[in-house]
Amino acid sequence: MPYLLKQVKNSKNCPWLRPLIPSLTPPGGALLRTFVGHSDWVNTVAIDGDGKWAISGSDDETLKLWNLETGEEVRTFAGHSGSDFTVGITADSKHAISGSDDKNIKLWNLETGEKVHTFTGHSNWVRAIAITSEGKLAISGSDDKTLKLWNLETGQEVRTFTGHSGSISAVAITGDGKRAISGSLDETLKLWNLETREEVHTFIGHSSSVFAVAISVYCIRSISCSLDVYLKLWDLEAGSELPTFTGHSDWVRALAMSRNGKRVISGSLDKTLKLWDLETG
Repeated sequence: MPYLLKQVKNSKNCPWLRPLIPSLTPPGGALLRTFVGHSDWVNTVAIDGDGKWAISGSDDETLKLWNLETGEEVRTFAGHSGSDFTVGITADSKHAISGSDDKNIKLWNLETGEKVHTFTGHSNWVRAIAITSEGKLAISGSDDKTLKLWNLETGQEVRTFTGHSGSISAVAITGDGKRAISGSLDETLKLWNLETREEVHTFIGHSSSVFAVAISVYCIRSISCSLDVYLKLWDLEAGSELPTFTGHSDWVRALAMSRNGKRVISGSLDKTLKLWDLETG
């Protein structure tokens, strides 16, 4: 790169704007590749369990499947009539499910590109989706303040969960597929029994909207993040609040938990990501 800048400098015989630092991404850094194809904002992305494929959803009303090894766009899924806000991939990597501001949810066959089912029932934007580990059920959260459980094989609504007083922005399912936890703009989280439709517990502690939630693989603990800039750890069995993690200086909008439930990484509007040790607090 310095050699390139030197060449540019020597080729100029009139006033010009000279870059002081390299403006191209050098090889060998953290960036592996860039995927180009969407024509509007990208709102959501999911990676399959093997790390070979990713699917993205955009304001351009499409989803795109990408080969992470080659960088190739495999196919485009069109069918929503609004922005795609959430997407998930089944454990067998054969299907993806998406939610949109068109109020609908769609199940896609990743191998053929075909739409398998359209799930209708929400009366407002669909913000969050989670799939059970065996890939037979999915739960969605919406701005209509409800969660809905869906049978992915039949395309039917199984049951509706009500209780939140605000839009539902996040949802996660326990590894055994028996419970789900949801986060809402009403500043609470709720634990649900998916078999009985009962609300098991309400977790109160955040002082602003909850935007993301994750559950440990052992289904014992859950962690949430909020616009109050905090992350909070919860004991699902006892229904109690565990340590609060502070360090971000602006809204925390995203998080992911390691499979062993010992570490969490969070992303914030303060332009940083932070890695947390849940064992030490």
